Amino acid sequence: MDITFLGIWTNEQGEISDNWEVSTLMLYPNGYLNINQNGEYTKHYYADALRIASKIGTGFSGNICDSAGVIENAYPGYLSDRILKQNEVMQNELYEVALKNPSATLNFVNPYSDFCSIGSGGQETGLFFYHADHLGSTGMVTDINSQVTQGYLYAPFGEILQEYASIDNRIPKYAFNAKELDEENGMYYYSARYYAPPTFISRDPMFEKYPSISPYTYCMNNPVGFVDPTGEDVEIICPVTGNKIPYTPGMTIPEGASDFVSNSINSLNAMNLTDNGGIVLGELVGSSNMFSITNNTTSVEGTAGFKGNEAGGGTLNMGSNTSLLDFSHELFHGYQHEHGQGGASIFNEVEAYLFSDAVNSQYNIDAGRGYSSGSYSISRNYGTENSNSFNKSMDALLNGQTFSNDNFNNVVNLFKSESGANTNGVYNNYPLRRSNQTKNLLERFYPLIR
Repeated sequence: MDITFLGIWTNEQGEISDNWEVSTLMLYPNGYLNINQNGEYTKHYYADALRIASKIGTGFSGNICDSAGVIENAYPGYLSDRILKQNEVMQNELYEVALKNPSATLNFVNPYSDFCSIGSGGQETGLFFYHADHLGSTGMVTDINSQVTQGYLYAPFGEILQEYASIDNRIPKYAFNAKELDEENGMYYYSARYYAPPTFISRDPMFEKYPSISPYTYCMNNPVGFVDPTGEDVEIICPVTGNKIPYTPGMTIPEGASDFVSNSINSLNAMNLTDNGGIVLGELVGSSNMFSITNNTTSVEGTAGFKGNEAGGGTLNMGSNTSLLDFSHELFHGYQHEHGQGGASIFNEVEAYLFSDAVNSQYNIDAGRGYSSGSYSISRNYGTENSNSFNKSMDALLNGQTFSNDNFNNVVNLFKSESGANTNGVYNNYPLRRSNQTKNLLERFYPLIR
């Protein structure tokens, strides 16, 4: 919105009048549409998160009041109520922008005499396609006849060095990294922050985690190799350089990646190939919270662990544990945390062990290597009543077609004394269950192995 202050006038009664004019207005009803004050709209089409096309249109043509009359006759008062409500919302927002004195008032002047007739229409042919590079940056825009209508040449950090436009194109500029270039201020809109190449204009909200990096830096000064995920991703942190590598399902290993990064990507891709693993991984990748993967170790030597953030998201401290079994276990803890059921407990460990064992087994079965099971699922004791009961319940949970509360609760109660995962007593101080853990999240993934 572009609001211009026109001046201050005083009338004969000594009343002061501030005059403002709204000259440029862009509305964003949702992520797929934006509309300007002339009624021209741009509708966007996506393939997953990638914007591939935009359509320019002017919407309805003819006499809009005739159509409005039909609606008003069918639903008396509906349109007038909506008009009053919208007018109230816009007035409140303009009051916040324009007035410092809470007792002052605004008088609105309508410069348009007739909103009914909005002109003739016809077939809308304004469909344009984006052609992006490996960073998502738009290189060319073509029309429905495959003619190039726009082209961009960028500096490494996103400054537009040269722009080609064959027509007066009204498409909002989704240029560098497919982010919208706000033509009023010349900056890119990155949801959480504005980016004025080569730096952000406000600091990274997670700057305390990376004290060696400027909080205003874009992609750790590597704009050709990385893109900023705006917090909506799972990222792998390189143990050598500290670079944050956003993970996307099925991605290839970057050139020169460390063993930790390479092994992590391989295991995440393997997890994504299984039905249940892909569901959990996809939800965490698509979350508005950040999940980071590091080679840091936990307080228990040689083990991996998930540490949730109070505000959402968290960190997987994997150490050297980068197998599919390890990743699917810790990522399920992330999934539990995402659903409000985080926290160390036997209940959560049993869910995570069952899930990771099933994902690992499913991947091996699909690859033709057969079923495999971890030591945690077999009692470390032999021949006792409890060991037989534990083994029977574990087998039913892993291989059954439906989830059984009775078998699950039995495993939770016997886990400390029977599971091979607790041979060293690492779980002895864990509570069986926490008050926030009210649902069996694992139930929605049955059957675990298919």
